[in-house]
Amino acid sequence: MEIKFKYDLAQCYLEMARASYGAKIHTRHRNTDTFSQTELNIRAQSSFLTATLTIIYSYLAIEAFVNNELYYIWEESRRTDGNKYPDFHNRYGHIAEFERLKEEDLKSLETRIKVLCTNYQIQPISTDDNQLWERLTVLLKRARNFIIHPFPDPSKFQKIMKTIQEEQKYRKWTEIAEKVIRYFLEKLNRPVHPWLEHNQFFAIKEFIVTTRPEWLSLQIEEGGQEELI
Repeated sequence: MEIKFKYDLAQCYLEMARASYGAKIHTRHRNTDTFSQTELNIRAQSSFLTATLTIIYSYLAIEAFVNNELYYIWEESRRTDGNKYPDFHNRYGHIAEFERLKEEDLKSLETRIKVLCTNYQIQPISTDDNQLWERLTVLLKRARNFIIHPFPDPSKFQKIMKTIQEEQKYRKWTEIAEKVIRYFLEKLNRPVHPWLEHNQFFAIKEFIVTTRPEWLSLQIEEGGQEELI
């Protein structure tokens, strides 16, 4: 018998973003006065890694939700020959492949969000909640782009790193994703998922930091994966 699984990628990504934020960074040291420069560098890089996971997966949660909604509109407009979502069909009905639509005509996430609002006949986020729109298109997108396309200029690097760490401290990255998804659900009178409030099935207890790579390998070999289901 074939077993089929159902995935909610927006939930998966958002839970990963929160789990990364909530995990402790575990080291053998308790007093920072005893850290060597190498150990301080490793700890700083570890903090950066957890922040990047939160940022990337927060952004992915929004993109997964938007793409899923956009795919539904694209499919329905083609199935009904434009009787449903006529504006979308007039503009994009000639495009036979969804991937081409997403990668060429609706390449940016901001454009896709605006198209969703138009076709669902709801107020654009940029009009209804300009602060949220600014945090999405400027703060989160800038941080995400910096992580994916890093540049070595020290002054620019330090400036954006300061922003990243400050926003991470107050859990702002996941909050942006939560609010964008919630915006659509509430405007469309859909149930607000419990996972928009807190994680439902996934957590990361800690990240292990060490200056001894061989110790990491040992931990992985001895630890394995524990199944709790």
